[in-house]
Amino acid sequence: MKGLKNNRKRWNDDLALIPWDQFEKLLAGYYSKLGYRVEHIGTGSGSNAKFDGGIDLKLYKDGRYTVVQCKHWNVKQVP
Repeated sequence: MKGLKNNRKRWNDDLALIPWDQFEKLLAGYYSKLGYRVEHIGTGSGSNAKFDGGIDLKLYKDGRYTVVQCKHWNVKQVP
């Protein structure tokens, strides 16, 4: 990954150890419990999508629409 900086500290907790696709599902469940209607469209959604356009979750609540891009990197800094 050209141009990305290494993290100074790598985490080794339960959250850091789950696979990236499970991380997306975990966040979808979290937002759902907060009362959002969640549309999980990321590549970890099981939809066999090869490219999600950078949008992993679409959240709907109180007439508002929010997009979420999930990042689960532990080696490189997320730009």
